[in-house]
Amino acid sequence: DFSFTKIPYFLTWVYQLGFTFYEAAVIKIFGESALIIKLLNILYCTGTGFLIYLIASKVLNEKSGRIAGLLFALYIPNILFASVLTNQHIATFLFYLGFYILINGKWKLGWLYVGILFSLGNLMRPLGPIIIIAFIIYLFLSRFLSQNREQKVKAFKYMVGVLATFYIVNTLISTIFVQSNVTNYPLGNRDPLWKFVLGLNHESVGSYSQEDVNSVMSKPVGEEREKVEKALISERIEDKGQLLALFAKKFYVMWGDKDASISWSLSEYEGAQHTFVILERLVYIFSMLCGLIGLIYLTVKKQYDFPYSLFLLLIIGYVVVHLLIEIQTRYRYFLMPSVMVFQAFGFYIIGQFFIGKIRK
Repeated sequence: DFSFTKIPYFLTWVYQLGFTFYEAAVIKIFGESALIIKLLNILYCTGTGFLIYLIASKVLNEKSGRIAGLLFALYIPNILFASVLTNQHIATFLFYLGFYILINGKWKLGWLYVGILFSLGNLMRPLGPIIIIAFIIYLFLSRFLSQNREQKVKAFKYMVGVLATFYIVNTLISTIFVQSNVTNYPLGNRDPLWKFVLGLNHESVGSYSQEDVNSVMSKPVGEEREKVEKALISERIEDKGQLLALFAKKFYVMWGDKDASISWSLSEYEGAQHTFVILERLVYIFSMLCGLIGLIYLTVKKQYDFPYSLFLLLIIGYVVVHLLIEIQTRYRYFLMPSVMVFQAFGFYIIGQFFIGKIRK
């Protein structure tokens, strides 16, 4: 029964069918208990933690890898969010598995695996455009600028292979959905301006707005809705001073406010929420300070000493994009493994400093 695909939600954001059919497959195989989905979430989280260890060990050092894996394992939103039905766990695992194969560079047909993993991750959660842009810039910086002609040709072939695989897999899966009469539309976003409407809302500071829902969602998808959305966006970016102030507020909320995963997972336990919020804030602030120390140290080192640029590019791109589109603190989840690479190195630098002091 695919009648649910005709409701406005799936007619507008058709890409949501990817994760929905993944859930359907899990229920079909294991039954309707939510426990199996939670257990799978734990497996994805554990896998992501192991990948963070491997990645940080590769781009920094093995001790930093251990610290990064431990940080993710003890990251409170990661623990609490495992009980929440969300596409973030599986998508994050798939993307970071692709990142590891990419930076490892030793896998035969690595371009094929990376392209497939990026495509499947995008099918679960549509972060593909950010990932692909970061990937292209990373290859340009790490392979094209300082390598000989032969290495540049290999890098170009690798890039073309990843992009072609990504596009073909996405197109193939989308075509299967359409040809099977599950949906009449490709697995994409038929209302791409909506996220910008919310993200540029000054009153809601770029977050969800019921007023925007009432004014936009009453219009059918297409030219009529786009006209309303473009008018709202034009109005909200007209005053450049207010726009910059909005960006500053959004940055503070997105990267400084308490994590929403606590309320999502503990909605019925207000006392526990308060305790976890305090603990999460203390750990988050201290970890971010360590990350800043690690990043400052790395900026004075040359790239060939620590090939971390892919994860720095992901951080920069993700932060910039969320200045423009809708924000929620739970959206931080995907980026935290990249942030933890730098946090771990900060912990490592601090540890080395105090060990040196003690030995003296």
